[in-house]
Amino acid sequence: MSGSRLTRLSLWWLLLRLSIAVTLLVGFSKQTDEIEREPIGLGAIAAENDSLVTLREYADDLSSIRLKLLQLSYINRMRAKYDLPPLKYDLLAGRVIASHLAEQTRERTFAHINLAGEYAWHRWAKTGRTDHVKENLFALFSTGRYPRELRDQLLRMHTGVDAFLAEKPPNDGHRKAILDPYATHVGLAFQQAPDDHSFRYGELYVNRYIELEPLPRYLKSSHDTLIIKGKILRPVYGPYSFFGYWTPPLQRPARADLFSDRPYPDGSKEIVVESWPWDFTGYRHGDNRFTLYLPINKAKPGLLYGVLHIRDKIETIPYRGGKATTEGTIPAAGFVIPIVAD
Repeated sequence: MSGSRLTRLSLWWLLLRLSIAVTLLVGFSKQTDEIEREPIGLGAIAAENDSLVTLREYADDLSSIRLKLLQLSYINRMRAKYDLPPLKYDLLAGRVIASHLAEQTRERTFAHINLAGEYAWHRWAKTGRTDHVKENLFALFSTGRYPRELRDQLLRMHTGVDAFLAEKPPNDGHRKAILDPYATHVGLAFQQAPDDHSFRYGELYVNRYIELEPLPRYLKSSHDTLIIKGKILRPVYGPYSFFGYWTPPLQRPARADLFSDRPYPDGSKEIVVESWPWDFTGYRHGDNRFTLYLPINKAKPGLLYGVLHIRDKIETIPYRGGKATTEGTIPAAGFVIPIVAD
C-alpha cells in the first residue's frame, strides 16, 4: 500500500516538474519568437526617425525602434481584449518621454514632474504640437544588475504594462490611460541606468483629433483676447468646450516631489477662461472648422494651460444655446501659453 502510494506521489511529482518545464519552455519560445519578429511599420518609422529634427538627441537606433514597435504590439493586444481600437506609434511622443526618462536616470529621480517643474503637457507643448496627452511611468530598482539583452528589456516593458493593467480603482490612473478608448497614438521609451541597477519605462498617450492654427506666443495679463482657430480631423466629432487653466510660473520642485508616484494634475483649480458650444462662432459641420474668441481679463502672470474638448452626436450639441456638460466629452487638444505682465 505504501509502495503504491509512493509510486503515485513520485509520478505526480514527475508530471508536475514536466509541466513546469514545458510552461517555461513555451514562455521562452514565445519571447524568442516575439523578439525575432519583424514589427509592422518598422521601415516607415525608421525613415521618419531619420528625418525628424525635433529632439534629435533622443533619436532611436534601429534595435530600439524594433523593441518599441514590439511593445506597441503588446499594448494593442491588451487593448484588443477590451474591444478597444489599436494605437498608432508617435515618434515625437516617444522622444518626449525619452527626454524625461533620461533626466530621471541621470538625476536618480522618478516622478511625472521634472527638474524644471514641467509635467507631460508642458513638455509636449514645447514641441509645438497641440494634442492632448497622458503619461504613464514605470520603474524597477535592484541592488543586483538588470541584464541588457533586448529580450530582457522587452520583458520588463511587458511587466510595466501588466502592472498598469493590474491596478484597481480608485488608484488606477495608469490602467485608465492604457485603456482609454479615445487615445489614438502612443510614444514609448525605456532607459536602463549605466550601473544596471534601475530600469525605467514610459508611455505618452496622444489624442489626435484637432489641427490648430498657430497660437499667440503670449497673452497680456490685464486684458487680451485668445483666438483659437482649428479643424476637426474626424467629422463624427464637433467642438464642445474649452477650459483655460491658470498655473504658476515654472520653478524647480522640492526634492521629495522628484521621487513620487503620485498622479499629476491635468490643469488646476483656477480657470481663467472657459467656453461652451454656443461660443464656437461660425462652426460649420461641413468643413469642420471652428473659431473661438476668448477675452482674458485681469489674469495673474503665469501660464495658461488650455484644454479643448470635442464630442460625438453632433446633432445634439447645443451650438445655438441651451444646457451643456463635460460628461461624455474627449479632451482633444492641449497647449500652454505664457501670461505676461503688461
